[in-house]
Amino acid sequence: MRHSNVGAYSYILMPACFLYQVNPSEHTRQTVRSLLFALFTHYYYTSPDMVDDDSASFGRHRNVFENLGDDEPSTFLEAQAVIENIRADKGHLDATTMRDVNEMPARSRQKIMYNMEKIRDMEAAFTKRYLLTFSIITSRSLTMCSISEQLYSSKYRFLYELIQNADDSLYRNARQKCVAPYLRFRITPHEFIVETNEDGFTRANVEAICATGKSSKKTSALDNHIGEKGFGFKSVFSVADEVRIQSGVWAFCFRHQQGDDGLGMVTPLDAATEVLPEDVSTRMTLKLSDAAKEDYKRLLDAISDLPDTTIFFLHRLRTLEIHITADSSTESRTTITKYGPSLLHELPCIIRTFEHRGSKLGKTVERSRYHVFTHTVDKMPKDKRRQHRTSTKVELAFPLTPDGQPKISGLGQHVFAYLPLQRLSHLQVSSQTKAPRRDAN
Repeated sequence: MRHSNVGAYSYILMPACFLYQVNPSEHTRQTVRSLLFALFTHYYYTSPDMVDDDSASFGRHRNVFENLGDDEPSTFLEAQAVIENIRADKGHLDATTMRDVNEMPARSRQKIMYNMEKIRDMEAAFTKRYLLTFSIITSRSLTMCSISEQLYSSKYRFLYELIQNADDSLYRNARQKCVAPYLRFRITPHEFIVETNEDGFTRANVEAICATGKSSKKTSALDNHIGEKGFGFKSVFSVADEVRIQSGVWAFCFRHQQGDDGLGMVTPLDAATEVLPEDVSTRMTLKLSDAAKEDYKRLLDAISDLPDTTIFFLHRLRTLEIHITADSSTESRTTITKYGPSLLHELPCIIRTFEHRGSKLGKTVERSRYHVFTHTVDKMPKDKRRQHRTSTKVELAFPLTPDGQPKISGLGQHVFAYLPLQRLSHLQVSSQTKAPRRDAN
């Protein structure tokens, strides 16, 4: 094997990693990653044993990845090649690569392992720095908006992130089949399964959830995305230590436990495929952590606290299904469906169906109608969080009794920013106020 330039690349990487520690910028990180790729490219491209060995996973997928270029994968093998490239970019060494590295001369092997550890430390530091920064920004926003702890600031915030990401997905295939976009939760004491009939993951989606500070959601004047797919996805690790994703040609997983360096949240690993139900195009399986298993009742309480109006102001989702297995003999299914004005429904309405199977069988159906007032606000001030958008809609939805009278709840009504923020006992709107937003009712 020829390893003549490995040492040279290693000596370049060491000061580059040091530079990142001094100046932890995205540009420096990309430079170090490029050097890492050059080192491994040199090793695999110049090693006759690796080029000729068909069992070498990196070599086989390298050719597939190069032939694919920037195109969208259309086969499972092409998707695997993309996943493997992302994984290598994070400094991950799988068993096959470790076997090959162990066959290198000791000095070159030590240099590579030393620098790989530096790369992993750099990626982990960048991931933690981004998540910490995002958390600080989010915490300030939560304080200003008075968002309740149960909905967002607790570990059960992931429920709303999953709903938000599902609503941001595309459902062109479902609509062509005249099927309403849906999101389904299946919860057991050991796992939390998320299923949708979205069009399926794209390469940009996969790259976004494997990155820090990157989203596949593009902003435009017509944009109606309501969140950031990358960070929102990572919130699932508040209750899970392994997440498996299968969507179209994609199948991969993440593993991360509390106390880890954070790379597990952005390093995709290979995962076996399974046969999905005919109506499911994307499935995400969250393996609950030991802590989440112990707090299973609290998770169920958080789910039961989801208001029936959760999907009322969303753009695409029409149905939210929640299947819960409390124990071996108790199951329930809640279906929340949103209907717009039509020949069958004069006013927008929410129909909630609850089915229970345990010591007794039961089924209840609740129908709620809403009178909606809409006002468009033009000439909005510029804000980097809503680039290219100068107008927005303000909507008030008043629940009605079956005979059309206002339905007044002693608990108040929820305030939404697409998803529910908190419940207020009353709402007071002033045309002018000098009070901070967090103090306004």
